[in-house]
Amino acid sequence: KANADQRQEDSVKKDAESSDALRRELEDITSKFEEAANSIQTLKNELEVATAGSTSHTVALESELAAAKSENEDFSVMISSLQSDLETSKALTIQLKHDFAIEDDETSDALSNAFDQLRSLQSEL
Repeated sequence: KANADQRQEDSVKKDAESSDALRRELEDITSKFEEAANSIQTLKNELEVATAGSTSHTVALESELAAAKSENEDFSVMISSLQSDLETSKALTIQLKHDFAIEDDETSDALSNAFDQLRSLQSEL
């Protein structure tokens, strides 16, 4: 009977030690899961901040792009207008040379200078 009591006591001690070891292991695993959860939350917060910054930057870039497109369209209209004016000016110069049958280079240069002065006066008015 003493022997049976001793075995039972040893079995209870062994069960208690196993139980303590399992409890410590469970606490360790629980602690690691809590650390992982905290790390995940930190990463989530950082991602939200980065996303907000990226969104703000994207909106600013889209606004700048829209302004640049508008400015480009304005320049295109101005260039078209200037090209049209240049073609008109060339046609007028050819017509004037033809009308006055200008063949002398000095006379042609004088007429060209006079034409430039006339354009300059028109732009000042």
